Amino acid sequence: MYPRSSFTTLKHLQKAPFKCYNRFLSSTETLEPVKLSYATYESTVPEAQAAPLLIMHGLFGSKGNWNSLCKVYQQKTDPNRKIVAIDARNHGDSPHSHNHTYAHMAADIRDLLEQLRLDKVALMGHSMGGRAVMLFALKYPELVDRLIVADMSPVGTSPQLNSMPALFQAVDNVSLPCNVALSQARSLVDAQLAKSIPDKSLRAFLLTNLVQQENGSYKWRINIPVLLACFNNVARFPLVNEVQYTGPVLFLGGGNSDFIETKSSQHYLMRTEHNLDLAYASYELTQSYSKNNPEPVPLVIMHGLMGSKNNWNSFCKKYHDRSRSKVYALDARNHGDSPHSTEHSYDDLAVDIRQFMYKQSLDRIKLLGHSMGGQSRYVVCFEIRFIYLQPELVEKLIVADTSPISTSSNFRRMTRLLAFLSQAKLPKNVSLTEAKRSIATALMPFIKSHAVTSFLLTNLVQKPDGSYTWRFNAKALVNNFENITTFPETHNTVFEGPVLFVGGAKSDHIQKSDFPKILKLFPNAELKFIEGAGHWLHSEKPAEFLQTTLEFLNRKISHH
Repeated sequence: MYPRSSFTTLKHLQKAPFKCYNRFLSSTETLEPVKLSYATYESTVPEAQAAPLLIMHGLFGSKGNWNSLCKVYQQKTDPNRKIVAIDARNHGDSPHSHNHTYAHMAADIRDLLEQLRLDKVALMGHSMGGRAVMLFALKYPELVDRLIVADMSPVGTSPQLNSMPALFQAVDNVSLPCNVALSQARSLVDAQLAKSIPDKSLRAFLLTNLVQQENGSYKWRINIPVLLACFNNVARFPLVNEVQYTGPVLFLGGGNSDFIETKSSQHYLMRTEHNLDLAYASYELTQSYSKNNPEPVPLVIMHGLMGSKNNWNSFCKKYHDRSRSKVYALDARNHGDSPHSTEHSYDDLAVDIRQFMYKQSLDRIKLLGHSMGGQSRYVVCFEIRFIYLQPELVEKLIVADTSPISTSSNFRRMTRLLAFLSQAKLPKNVSLTEAKRSIATALMPFIKSHAVTSFLLTNLVQKPDGSYTWRFNAKALVNNFENITTFPETHNTVFEGPVLFVGGAKSDHIQKSDFPKILKLFPNAELKFIEGAGHWLHSEKPAEFLQTTLEFLNRKISHH
């Protein structure tokens, strides 16, 4: 449960060379703090010059876990610092509460600072405590000197967290002894825990929370029922918007741990300056709404690979008229009128749409996406990644003729086509009709369908100097093709909201045999096929597509 060495953290406390940004923001609310229990390790220097270091433990932990390291920090930090180890609410000697969110924990830390009359502190947090101090730094950056986060990310979620509710239940089901010595009590409880928790070191850590009461009975210092009930609050970093902590931050991960995913989460954390403002078309409401007559959740539509918002213009108008809600059609990065970037991953796309939602003040949306241009997983990968990162933002999802399970045979040809488009010499100083005719001829070895060629050529635009270019960034798409074709890791996370998969009966982009596996990701999904339609089901059978999707969009959600 400790960082692997104190050297790295000591070095950071003394030098702290870099910044961290985060643009996710939680809504403000009145929170009732609890008076945290804490232990202090006083500075040996009469007038310590550096801000005190506050340390918060992880789930099931306590300030006692950090006793030995606190002594080291107190002795060896330069300049010298006072050290304060904290018991989080519902842990250790701190009060129990029915509320357990990171917002509440940040409020508890703020209250403690006032209590101790501290104007500025360095913060260190492990696991759950790491997320608590991250949120505190985002909410109160002026109070934070620097930040150390031990083996925890505000982005990804370790698959190990999936087993945590069962661990909670195992601890809660233990029959606690009475009127026996602590060593015997721990032995008796350990024997019970061993039936469901084979890891001896984990059991030993849990048993540090077993304490004897005055009447001789034993209890857990951790508030198991509340932690179990609030586990979803602990498992995800809270939603936050357009705020950043620009002070020094050290993310310190265990080499054998997966709580910080280096390939995506670190990149995601440190690249906020590369987020893009997406181009969009909006179809606004004319009706006024009130508290008793709330505005419907807006619909956001995302095109597929090499598509654009314009492909959905006629449907946007119909959805707007018949669902009586706002409708937004987006251009993804490297497509349409949106900015180009060298980066193009599903994390990038998810953050772009989150930023779009923030700038449009959208708290919740319905999502619709169709796979175009022969790329069977482009839209659904984006949507799953977005939902996985922040499922509370999505009310409903429609996925048109694409599957998270199987892959169309057309998919394999995309690399050759993208490579050709990124390198092809485009005409200059000719009419648009002539330019399209020339390129259509060059595309014949790659595309057999006249409809697909016509769709692709909608992206051809002429520049002021008479030369032609693609509105999509072919070079970036081919360079990031592995990111586009690799299905994002969901760590067995599910989206429990309503989902409609609608396929063309003549298409091979989604199979009936996919449905059992789809239900593992989307347990509240349904699958429908439109007879006589292929992959371009909304163009081939527009009335049937509109009727099927509108029925789903307008259907009231039942709350059980």
